[in-house]
Amino acid sequence: MQFNENDQIKHSSKGIEHECAGGFVFFEDRQTHKLFVALLRKTNSYYLIPKGHIKKNEEPQTAAIREIKEELSLTETLKNISFLKIDSYTFTLDDTNIIHYKNVYLYVFQSDEKIEIKPQIDEGFETAEWIPFEEAVEKISFDRENLLRARQCFYYNKPIKI
Repeated sequence: MQFNENDQIKHSSKGIEHECAGGFVFFEDRQTHKLFVALLRKTNSYYLIPKGHIKKNEEPQTAAIREIKEELSLTETLKNISFLKIDSYTFTLDDTNIIHYKNVYLYVFQSDEKIEIKPQIDEGFETAEWIPFEEAVEKISFDRENLLRARQCFYYNKPIKI
């Protein structure tokens, strides 16, 4: 995990507090209505959604868009479908006893096309893939419940084309 002096990170007596943002990027095939989600695979084989630290004075939604574009190597603009939730959890790194408290602002986005995505190699990602939703539910490492909620949010809030 890389930290930057501009990241919203607070050190306190209870541990380290992180403010992060990211999201679920969906593509729905217009012909088959098959749903795909963009996931990243780390070198340790974990499948993850794109997310990262919010910068100082940055809004969570802006950070989510920036992190998704960076980690998927996108130049295209995605449609923001909805805010999903703030996911909060704790963890420790390596052999330290320092507790990290993480708040992740999660959003749901749509791509109108199955655009080319590539992993951000210097962040430890091996691949970026459009994975069929059913497979993604099985492969995703930490956000399975949030992925299910994101799909529901996507279908409920996506623009209807007539």
